[in-house]
Amino acid sequence: MGYAESLIWNKKSFEKFEEIRNFPQNHVLDGKILYVIFLAVDEKERRKGIGSLLIQKLIELAKSKRLETVQLVAREGFLAEFYKKLGFKSKRELPAFLPYSAGTLMEFETGTN
Repeated sequence: MGYAESLIWNKKSFEKFEEIRNFPQNHVLDGKILYVIFLAVDEKERRKGIGSLLIQKLIELAKSKRLETVQLVAREGFLAEFYKKLGFKSKRELPAFLPYSAGTLMEFETGTN
């Protein structure tokens, strides 16, 4: 039905996916940020709250580990609006994040810092 992939890190400064693509090398055990690498919901299962539930569980995980922030990059349009509804704030535009698409760095502050 749905799938989420994440890691813990401290990266605040990146502009392109190429800079962060090797996720295992960026993982740090004492990081303060949970970065959502990937979130997907099967097309037939969309609009049933599964994506929202996955993000809520990641936020709960971040809080339980006393992480400060949940971070992700969203493409403009529906995805950015989806994350805003879940409490994420746009931090900065990444005009060349992917070769074919811009992105918006978005963050959710957990309140545990």
